[in-house]
Amino acid sequence: MNVIQTVRRKALSAAKRANKYLPLPFLEKSDAPVVAVCAYRSKNAHFVETMIGQLPSRTDVRLHALDSIPPSLADKTVGQGKLLRTDALKSLLESSPIPEDGWVVIFDDDATFARSAPSKFLDIAKSAGLDLAGPAIEVGQPFSHDHTQVRPASVARTVQFVEIGPVVAMSPRAVQVLLPLPENFGMGWGLDVEWTQAPNITRGYVDATPILHHGKVGASYNSEVERKRLEEILESYGLQTITELLGWKQSWRPWERRAPWLASAER
Repeated sequence: MNVIQTVRRKALSAAKRANKYLPLPFLEKSDAPVVAVCAYRSKNAHFVETMIGQLPSRTDVRLHALDSIPPSLADKTVGQGKLLRTDALKSLLESSPIPEDGWVVIFDDDATFARSAPSKFLDIAKSAGLDLAGPAIEVGQPFSHDHTQVRPASVARTVQFVEIGPVVAMSPRAVQVLLPLPENFGMGWGLDVEWTQAPNITRGYVDATPILHHGKVGASYNSEVERKRLEEILESYGLQTITELLGWKQSWRPWERRAPWLASAER
């Protein structure tokens, strides 16, 4: 790599890291109820505590302990026992009704937002008209697909595929279409592929609120079983690889007051 390429790469990386400091005075602040669910291991309790503090204060947090329950999370832990991710999340989501106008947030126990302050992730997702939204992954963090990484000078962008983790949010419309979660779906690989087939759902990534992913992808479970299921699901939709679903459509730039896909729909 020559000097010019090195400078460009460092400049791009710096621009991506600075994305979380974008001024966003035009956001519509949401007061909709939120239900957030997570299956956690006690060793990651501190990450879960951090994430809870970054979610809106009105959030109904429901946790499932995969092993022991630390005192700091006891009041929000409604389930305990060794379960695979999808079964644990399904149990949490069905433990009590989700408000009709409520958003659902699913988060892994090793993810937190890059900024320590309460996140504007849901405000941006709602302002962008996203029904299925993920926060982009910060520079230098583990990731599965390149298009989940943060993009510079971008508030949010529309995509065809939103990965099931580390963090994903569903609008009330998406909740009606994508839930309940299926039974016996392991760690969830391939479920996000099935979500791409849902009609009238706007999918996207929020770049202005990137997350830190503190664990390695697929390090704590048998990824071969998950990979086989993913391959079978892709084949059922006539797809060779998941890369056929990746990439993004439009970006909402910080100098635009409205997301372009919303502005064009209003004309």
